[in-house]
Amino acid sequence: MSERGSGAIGKSRIGFVVATSLLACVANEAMATSWARVILFVGMACLIPTIGRRFRHAPRVWAVLCFILTWAGLCFLPGNWFAQPGWLSKIIPSLPDANELIRFVTPQKWVSLQSFLTLAAVLAWGACITGVHWHTEERKLGLSILTGGTTVIGIAFLSFKLSNTPWPGAAHDNQFGPFANRNQTATLFALGAVCATGLLLANGRHHWRQTIIWGICLTILTAAVTQAGSRAGVLTMAGGVLAVSGWWSFSSRQWIPLAIGASTLLLACSYLILNGGRLTERIGESISGQTAEGRIDIWLDTGSLIAQAPILGTGLGNFEPAFAQIRDASISEYHVRHPESDWLWAAAEMGLPGVIGIIVLLGMLLARVPWKQQQHVRSRHHLLHITAAIGVVQFIALGCIDVPAHRLGTLLPVVILLAFAIDTRDRHTRIGTASDEPAPTRSSFSIAFRLPQPLTIATLTAIPVVSAIGWITLPSLHRASNLMSSVTAWNSTSDDADIATTRNTLQQAINMAPLDWRGYFLRATHALAFGPFPREAQRDFQRARMLVPNAPSVPRQEAKAWVDAGLKNYAIPAWREQLRCDPTRIAEHFGVMLHTAKDDEDLTRQLVFLAKSYPELQLLALQRTPKGSRFDALLSETLVAGADVTHWQPRQLASLFKVWLDRGNHQQLKTALTENPRWATIGWKTLFQLHAEAGNFSQAAELAEQRLAYEVADARGHVESLSASDLRGLRLSFNQSRGDLATGLRLARIDAKAGRISDALEVLGHLARIHATSNVPPVLLLKAWCHQQAGQFEEATKTYSDVINHSAARSSQAKEWIATIPEFTQVTD
Repeated sequence: MSERGSGAIGKSRIGFVVATSLLACVANEAMATSWARVILFVGMACLIPTIGRRFRHAPRVWAVLCFILTWAGLCFLPGNWFAQPGWLSKIIPSLPDANELIRFVTPQKWVSLQSFLTLAAVLAWGACITGVHWHTEERKLGLSILTGGTTVIGIAFLSFKLSNTPWPGAAHDNQFGPFANRNQTATLFALGAVCATGLLLANGRHHWRQTIIWGICLTILTAAVTQAGSRAGVLTMAGGVLAVSGWWSFSSRQWIPLAIGASTLLLACSYLILNGGRLTERIGESISGQTAEGRIDIWLDTGSLIAQAPILGTGLGNFEPAFAQIRDASISEYHVRHPESDWLWAAAEMGLPGVIGIIVLLGMLLARVPWKQQQHVRSRHHLLHITAAIGVVQFIALGCIDVPAHRLGTLLPVVILLAFAIDTRDRHTRIGTASDEPAPTRSSFSIAFRLPQPLTIATLTAIPVVSAIGWITLPSLHRASNLMSSVTAWNSTSDDADIATTRNTLQQAINMAPLDWRGYFLRATHALAFGPFPREAQRDFQRARMLVPNAPSVPRQEAKAWVDAGLKNYAIPAWREQLRCDPTRIAEHFGVMLHTAKDDEDLTRQLVFLAKSYPELQLLALQRTPKGSRFDALLSETLVAGADVTHWQPRQLASLFKVWLDRGNHQQLKTALTENPRWATIGWKTLFQLHAEAGNFSQAAELAEQRLAYEVADARGHVESLSASDLRGLRLSFNQSRGDLATGLRLARIDAKAGRISDALEVLGHLARIHATSNVPPVLLLKAWCHQQAGQFEEATKTYSDVINHSAARSSQAKEWIATIPEFTQVTD
């Protein structure tokens, strides 16, 4: 049969094959949960009978396919046959219907069943189209339709993005593309750019009109990848374009293809420089390693989850609730829905044997790719194989750091690329010969036990059909999410029928997804609004917190619900759990709690008692309490709750004295500082200020001189005795030098030692007028001591205050100067 003859499945059906994958691309996450996915599965099922006898695989391929499906279905075995993993043992006792949850290996049978049906449908469809022999013209037409459709999606994406208009049916206002995640959007466009590069080079100079068209498509897809804002997408596009153009340059011994690839990358870089925005910053963060830590932490925690159930895994669809129970290194404010890796995700849910089966299957299929060009094969025809294979390999590699394979919109196009990449013909078959069409063999339609061909086709067709029916009728996580989204917990109506309907809806959602915390949380808020409360609401809130034990957002929302319902005492346990969840941001969380408490004195007092183990939180509460009786009561409560704050560090005590000085009773503060030796050492600056404000300047000066004794003695210094003539020469030198700092300081020291205080103050005043001597602690200290010796205690106190409070006293020079005084260093750190 000639290659330009009728194809293996016919050119008229190629569009149907590619359109099936493009439907999954257009149907975003919100649409894919309902009828769009059903239509997709039905289309996949309709395609299989039209292929007829033309698809074939070796028996070992069918055996691996059956192994993957069988192993994924082991999660429906009885749960008492296997040991219960640790993450499940932690939550089972607190959930209702515990016996039902441990009936199977998977605790969420409906969620796992939907995931299993989806996996079966994709494997069945992929087994069919990858077993088809695609002629060169069919392969080229299929790649053209796939690239063109991706370009149309890219144009729509750019239009919605630049006009700031959400994608139709988007789950949120910031979703401008076909996927809720920018990484999947960029991955789709990157695959399209790789295909456009291959088609551009395959047409070359012989079909210049098509070359221009594919060049335009490549430009549009390059702009779409960069506009999507995904680093992985940019990397995938750059690697794919360079690989395709580099292979063609090496094969044809020409530099023009490589120059085209380099020009594409320069275009992308120019766009990033001119309009990169946040993407440019994220690329810089990746280069510096700032964003890798969070992803690595998630991988480490996922490894711990895999270690708990390495054989069977958690069961399909159970990663999120299982991961929430074992989070350690990756604890943060946000929920983790996936482990940032397709391979780790599959290992966590299917077990290591299931992942090994997938790797073996991909290895057997990629082994059929004609990586080495044969002499009788034209280079442009071989380029189509290599282009599709490069896209598949990059997609597999991307799955190590992202999850594109868990979205049908990116998985199905790659399955088509895999079908275009492999060659099902025998190795001795030549293109264009009569044997180009593969003849059926005894093993062409074998599945495990060599079932007859009609039964094989019927089985493969039934799987997508059953999957489609399942998405309509069977309970699932998506249906549970839709039910939860339809519930308004704080409903304004009090109609008994509406209340009963809402309760029944929530119960259905919980039965479908018993490990989804949102169902229990919504039922608890509904109970607060319409009863029975508070016991039932408290139980459901506890279940929600238990299912996500390390997420501070859940107890924060719970506490707000209790406060809004007027049951403020019930908010304290939730707030305590919030502080436990995220100890690195307790000050931020506590600030929100104080804002929620507002003017409620009793609730604020309970918050202070709650924060008794956190001095920073008690200080924050004092700082946000206005001056008056409330502050005095809160301060007394703080001192009692903190056990006389004996465990507080000097820095924390200094902050306490400061806020006490600003808003509290000064006499009580003075008494406390005087009677407590440790407080007197740490808070001597506050006591100094109290003496100064009370007009006790002599006491203030004496306290400063006592605490700064070493510095004052050093400022006075020890100078040699000078004759009258030498002293006159020193004064003359000082006057001629117009206030030299070193000379003036020496002269002032001599005058101070000789008892000529007025002369010393005159010299120091001259230095103050000529130089910024307020930045020199020795000058200030000598000036303060001179005032003190002259009985000018008020002036001495002001000068000592400059030493203590001036910003220059905290400069590096001042710190070096006082670094040898342990007591002073302890106070000022």
